[in-house]
Amino acid sequence: MAAMEPLVDFGIWVMNSRLMEDTVEAANCLKRLNESGLRGMLDFAVEFASDNDVCDRNFHGFLSTVEAAKSLPPSTVSSVVVKITAICALNLLERVSDLLSQKTRIINPEEEKHLLGQQRLLKLCQACVEANVPLVIDAEHSTVQPAIDYLTYSSAIKYNKDINLLCMEQFKPT
Repeated sequence: MAAMEPLVDFGIWVMNSRLMEDTVEAANCLKRLNESGLRGMLDFAVEFASDNDVCDRNFHGFLSTVEAAKSLPPSTVSSVVVKITAICALNLLERVSDLLSQKTRIINPEEEKHLLGQQRLLKLCQACVEANVPLVIDAEHSTVQPAIDYLTYSSAIKYNKDINLLCMEQFKPT
């Protein structure tokens, strides 16, 4: 069945098609939603970064999303969404989760240099404060949930100072 020429051509077309909107298309979509009385969440949908270069690239994508939210009327955007696994390497999140669960005792110097994920999250929080848009942290990976919770709570303690919540976590059933 997969060798049928039209089916193969269609599959290639689908795989080469752009699946996501750019910021202009997303902004237009949010404006249409707002005309119906709805607000949208902006989500730069990436996750599972393997190293710091990928984490940095993802971080800048999330910052661009915050800037896009900032350029829209406040009534159109309810929040910006970030996935911790996109700005912090999964292997480090696993180690931190183990540490927080008291399964192990210490991280090594190689892992310590990857703690930039927390700095990236704090910078995203600050950008959201400046853009006056809430940040939702998408809890997406149960094996590293303790680390995601820790990063979320430490950011919330710093930035949730008034009635307007900045940093919230989206809980998913396990």
